Amino acid sequence: MTNPAAPASTRPSGPGVLLPLLLTVALLIPVGVLFGQVWRDVDADRTFAARERDGVGYLRALIPVATALADAQTTALTGRPTNREAVDRAVQNAAAVDSRLGGALRTQERWAGLRAKIEALPERRLANPNDTLTAYRETTDLLLALFDKVRDSSGLVRDPDADAAQLQQAAGRDLPTALIATGRLADAVALAPARPNSEAMNTVADLTAARLAALGSVNAVVNALRSAVDSTESTELGGNVLTKFDRYQRAAEQLAFTSAQPPAAAPKQPAGTGSTDGTGAKGTDAADQPTAGTGNPVGRLPLPDPARVAAARADTQAAAVDLSTVALTELDALIAARSDRTDTGRWLALGAAALAVLVALAVLTWVVVTIRARPAGRRAATGDLPTDPEPAPPPAEPFGGQRRWEPLAADWSDPGATGLNSRPAPTGVGSRDNQPAHWGRNDAAR
Repeated sequence: MTNPAAPASTRPSGPGVLLPLLLTVALLIPVGVLFGQVWRDVDADRTFAARERDGVGYLRALIPVATALADAQTTALTGRPTNREAVDRAVQNAAAVDSRLGGALRTQERWAGLRAKIEALPERRLANPNDTLTAYRETTDLLLALFDKVRDSSGLVRDPDADAAQLQQAAGRDLPTALIATGRLADAVALAPARPNSEAMNTVADLTAARLAALGSVNAVVNALRSAVDSTESTELGGNVLTKFDRYQRAAEQLAFTSAQPPAAAPKQPAGTGSTDGTGAKGTDAADQPTAGTGNPVGRLPLPDPARVAAARADTQAAAVDLSTVALTELDALIAARSDRTDTGRWLALGAAALAVLVALAVLTWVVVTIRARPAGRRAATGDLPTDPEPAPPPAEPFGGQRRWEPLAADWSDPGATGLNSRPAPTGVGSRDNQPAHWGRNDAAR
């Protein structure tokens, strides 16, 4: 029987126990979804950064190929034998990189076509210099297209950071283009004196176009690097890049100056001094003489000095190679730093998930301990355990609950007595009046 005087239990009821458990489960579901999303994003960022670094490594291998082709084009157009050793060495290094990374970057087909073109290049100038120039131009165009393919397949063109995006543009597009363009400018200046007078206008147009292309690519490099330095948060990028950048800019300015300036003109003779043979004939200025037979196709418009332009171009190319090496190194460092930040995000996600799991386990443990500590009857009342069977009622007390030593409420001999304490008279026993007559006066006391 339940004792109504017992104090009420202070332990939580069924809903009070289950509510924290339900809230914990409801919290674990969105935490698990968020953890999965963060984990996928971090893994995608790590994969993206790794592919970008593969692209940087491929670009490093292509820069020597560009410089070797530019030098080979110049030597071939000037009639000197091409240094095939430098070209072959650059090609072999690039082929090794392509065999390792070309499958992931999808560049193997393009590289195979470019390599076939390089191997088919003439080692000496052909009978028509324009044919030699065309062969090298087609090859270098394929090389520049391969630069763009590497940048696109590796994801460098989609880099989310402003400084890294500008660096990859400068090192992967503008600098290779400038290397090829400055070489073409120097070659156009070297070929101009040998062109016939009938192509004078074409020569001037070709020189102007080559100069504008070279200066345009150089300006693109300058603008991209300035933007990278201005937008970076790295404390090392500016100091490492600016020194090489200043050298490249000075060399490019010198190339622009020499490619626009004619060689020094011969000193003029005073007018009216007569001829040098003493005949008194009217003198003729050297600059006024036609240049027929000297290889100058444009008459009185002197051409830039090929030797000075070649020297300026060599300085510009060397500065460009140094600058590209530093730019690619800094680009790789920026991407590696971003990859490290993704590692930090991964550890934070793991820590948050582990903390959520620990909280859930603590709540579950508390629920189990609370349920086990509650009384059996309390657990049955709240539905936690099966209901116990009702206890058997206590046995009835004799005489209707009346104590044995208490007198009966009615005499046994009273035939009219009723109630719980009334009992019928024994059989054969009647009232005192019905007793035998031989009982004496004293028999009533019995």
